[in-house]
Amino acid sequence: MRQGVAETAWRIAAVWLAALLVLDADAPAGAAESCWSVLRLPAEYETVTEQRLVVPERRDGSGRLLRPAEYHTLRTTRQVRPAQEIPFRVVCPAQLTTDLVASLQRALAARGYFAGAATGRLDEATRAAIRAFQDERGVPSDKLALATAQLLGLLPYDTSAAIAGSAKGAAHGAGPRQ
Repeated sequence: MRQGVAETAWRIAAVWLAALLVLDADAPAGAAESCWSVLRLPAEYETVTEQRLVVPERRDGSGRLLRPAEYHTLRTTRQVRPAQEIPFRVVCPAQLTTDLVASLQRALAARGYFAGAATGRLDEATRAAIRAFQDERGVPSDKLALATAQLLGLLPYDTSAAIAGSAKGAAHGAGPRQ
């Protein structure tokens, strides 16, 4: 009975996760079998403070200050970087098995990002550990990026794409240096 409840909860979580994913919407051409998420980065602004001279200082003939200069402070805000939506590949919900999540928890624990037991559940503590690990690598998201799973040794790298890319580069004179 308890196993059925856990399985139902896992299916609900998988459906919820799938709803968060952008499946093939931002995928490059030819990536129909992959899962994607979008990293939404807010715009960055900075406040610029400028002092403008309103009344210059006044001094007498001996150089003694009679009246200090008066300044007006202007503050303006300018956009440093516009908001961005960056698509990135994630591990598909069907691949997020209990075994994979438990291995993920152990891998993150070995690196000091996860302190809980390896339960195989993608809970808040696991998501926080994923985010902390990925944030240090430029992906501030709690969705497991495919590159993170590969880096942690949980999923194999797609060597066929790398080989095809290097063969394509070699055909254009971008092969290895001699």
